[in-house]
Amino acid sequence: MLTVLLQSAVLLILGQLLLGAVGYVVPQGLAWLGLPLWIFLFWLILRVARVLRAEMEKKGLQRHPVVPWQMAAWAVLLWQWPSVILLPKGTFVPGVLGQIWNGVMLPVQGTVGLVSEAAGTALGPWLWMAVVLEALIFGLIVGRPLATVLPGVRQAAELPQRQVAAAGGWAPARTLKDVRGKRHHTPPKKR
Repeated sequence: MLTVLLQSAVLLILGQLLLGAVGYVVPQGLAWLGLPLWIFLFWLILRVARVLRAEMEKKGLQRHPVVPWQMAAWAVLLWQWPSVILLPKGTFVPGVLGQIWNGVMLPVQGTVGLVSEAAGTALGPWLWMAVVLEALIFGLIVGRPLATVLPGVRQAAELPQRQVAAAGGWAPARTLKDVRGKRHHTPPKKR
């Protein structure tokens, strides 16, 4: 399970960096061209969350102890640790790296800027909220409680009720032994 968790975090980090670098390079006047990047990143987050969730459910069916909210928290921490270093101003890291990390949101800012220059400029300082939204979406998908009923195992309420014959009544046989016992009634031995 640890391998799947690390693979998920690395995939999300690489996706964030690659798509962010492309979003950072898109010119401001053509920012709307970068919107598919945001859609692709959102799809990547959903897909990785579903894969991690499926792996947790598979481990749960094999009776391994899995705590979904802990797995979601670890995945988000491993995935978003660069944002702690890259996003705040005044850190030792150049500001360009922070813009690349969150660059997939720059086309959104540029598109809003096409409608209203003031709104696009005002949106810039709030791009860090994208990190919070990404983490929340991922956490909500992965962190849901696992199903308690295993597929293929029916609840007791779904099982057919056992029929018991009343005195002198008839009820269907439940087992082969019951059928043989009903058909082959041996008469009492004579003395």
